[in-house]
Amino acid sequence: MTTLKDLKKEAMRSATFRGHAMGTWIDNADLQSSQCSCTVCDAGAYVDTDPAPNSIDIHGRAVAVNCWRDNS
Repeated sequence: MTTLKDLKKEAMRSATFRGHAMGTWIDNADLQSSQCSCTVCDAGAYVDTDPAPNSIDIHGRAVAVNCWRDNS
């Protein structure tokens, strides 16, 4: 089983690669999921250690597209 800490590290690696300046992670009360957003463009990254069927454990705009500051 992948831990929440491992998922956060992977999401941060992907978001940073895409040029995002990610803020602080906010853990949900269940401690199975967490979220954070880019301080520049507000794109979010979400992680879930127990995703629904046909869902994924890491998702969000920050891990999928580049930060707009890279286009200036």
